Amino acid sequence: MPRTFSPLAENQVNIPARGEVWVFLIEIDHASLSDPIRLVNNDETLVVNGLVYLPVGVQVAIPDENPDELPQVQMAITDVDRAILTKLRDIPTQNVDRPTVSTRLVLTATPESVEAGPFVLDLLQHTRDRSTLKLTLGTDNIVRRPFPAYDVLPQFFSSLF
Repeated sequence: MPRTFSPLAENQVNIPARGEVWVFLIEIDHASLSDPIRLVNNDETLVVNGLVYLPVGVQVAIPDENPDELPQVQMAITDVDRAILTKLRDIPTQNVDRPTVSTRLVLTATPESVEAGPFVLDLLQHTRDRSTLKLTLGTDNIVRRPFPAYDVLPQFFSSLF
């Protein structure tokens, strides 16, 4: 399915010397956080609809298309503030209540206009050192869920028996 972009984004894609910068807006959200952690892969702070996105460096490794396993995205975020690392340390990544990571692609000239996304994935695992945060993003493994979800018993489904 073809993706539709705004006229400004189409012009930026088609001209050789691009004047605008494409950035990813990243939000890490969880019930235990009062506000989501908002990051942008840019060298300066970006304000979008009154929300402040802090500048960080982002590297993303797209997974291979292996039919035998669910894809997982590896994201490395550099120059992370210590306060953000402290917030993430206390967030659980168990199966029941995982944090979500939402990513949107925007132009810095019109950050309110989302060109692609939001792409929402679960935060499966995170590791950190002094200034780098490594995230493993993916989805719930629905293949291993029991099907049907309910037991088909005569007392519940009498018309089947």
